[in-house]
Amino acid sequence: MGQPPKPGASASDPEPYTIHVPQSRLDTLKQKLALSSFPDELEDSKWDLGVPLKEMKRLKEKWESGFEWRTVEERLNGYPNFWTRIGTERGEGLGVHFLHQRSRKEGAVPLLFVHG
Repeated sequence: MGQPPKPGASASDPEPYTIHVPQSRLDTLKQKLALSSFPDELEDSKWDLGVPLKEMKRLKEKWESGFEWRTVEERLNGYPNFWTRIGTERGEGLGVHFLHQRSRKEGAVPLLFVHG
């Protein structure tokens, strides 16, 4: 499994990377979800004041009982994952995880999706 370059490293060549969230992190998430509580909601606020309470409760339920991170992790690791460090103006480098998948279509426009 590739590891992210150390903080402070300069630009680097891409290295293969495997996504793996430690079980302890998943256990902590489950505990936090179980301990979560929700405020009252103002009438008719819709999305004006953030995520509606009904939607947040639905997401909590999904994460508690209907979402299998290991299944998603396995699916994501089915793609070619890489990690690299890109130089910045300050010189400390920015760690970037990315998937590299070439198009089957000749001359396709490259796409770049970035997450933070």
